[in-house]
Amino acid sequence: AGRPPGDRRRRELGPVLEGVRADGVLLARGELHAVVDGAQPRDRVVDVGCGTGTLAIMAKQAEPSAEIIGIDPDPNALALGRKKAARKGVAVSFQRGFGDATATLVGAEGATKAVSSLALHHMSRETHLQTIAAMRDALKPGGAIRLLEHTRSPRERRARFQDRIDPLWTRMTGGCHLNRDTLSVIREAGIEITRHKRYGMIEVIEGRAAS
Repeated sequence: AGRPPGDRRRRELGPVLEGVRADGVLLARGELHAVVDGAQPRDRVVDVGCGTGTLAIMAKQAEPSAEIIGIDPDPNALALGRKKAARKGVAVSFQRGFGDATATLVGAEGATKAVSSLALHHMSRETHLQTIAAMRDALKPGGAIRLLEHTRSPRERRARFQDRIDPLWTRMTGGCHLNRDTLSVIREAGIEITRHKRYGMIEVIEGRAAS
């Protein structure tokens, strides 16, 4: 008799789970935190897909004089974010909206930095591109963008595995995609990529809007 289906499924998902293991996420998030830790007094930082505001609140704590804006479509997450910010005594502007409305919400060329952490891979490819383009449009010339995302592996064998397992993974996680080619999407949006680094299946991508 062969292994039960559940065992086979866990065996198949093993490499994926390894790629998104907690230590890899924490290492990658540390790089993203470096952006908010480096906020300047006159910065206007927008966190796209901010959820309950953890990163946005950290940015405000790191530089109280900077203006921090968190954008998310979930009103419940935003309500929790406002409560968290109030408890910590910091002022963060939480706005309800989808990522592709970023430039409308903060104003064209209205931000100096744009960040997003584990939010874009839940989107369709079209919305993915529209959101990154909106982040670009929201940035002042030369403004910085930094993303932390699940992305498609550059290793062919692992990339094929991601493609094969993605439908199952998406159903299990409520819409998370493992195989988004975010580097290509960023280039397609006209953003200059200045650095990218992988942590398993998590990738930190830095870019800059055209000057």
